[in-house]
Amino acid sequence: MTNKIYLYGISALALAVLAIMFLRYDTSKPLTDFPEEKNQQEFTVKYPEGYKVYSTAPDVITVENEAGQGFQIAVTAFDESGPITPERIQQDLPDAEINEPGLAKLDGEQTLVFYGYDEDIGETFEAWVVHNGKLYQIMSAKSDENMLESVLDTWKWSE
Repeated sequence: MTNKIYLYGISALALAVLAIMFLRYDTSKPLTDFPEEKNQQEFTVKYPEGYKVYSTAPDVITVENEAGQGFQIAVTAFDESGPITPERIQQDLPDAEINEPGLAKLDGEQTLVFYGYDEDIGETFEAWVVHNGKLYQIMSAKSDENMLESVLDTWKWSE
């Protein structure tokens, strides 16, 4: 079965998003203002003070500050084992830009990191990882790479 991989952009005005995930503030207090069925606790992550979490779709999370800096996490069902590769991405997205691909670990899970391009925000820094039957596409503007790397260092899978 062919999987469709969707690439979501962070716009300057940011149509903000959060739904199926359960995130934690730097103070480690859980978000509780979302319906209980949405809190699947698939991972936790800490993000900088002054950033807010939003959701307008059940599979996309945006974390950003008032200046529009931040990152986005898109989650899709994925029935292939990981790790994801540039070649696999280009099967579904032949025009996708995948520049300087490399490998990293996201709480022990092999993760593809690369620079890309999004029409809304320009150059991007991205981390894509397959975990428990889902593809996590994490993206920020390239200028926010250091902030996103710091956030990803706090990522913990909830097993």
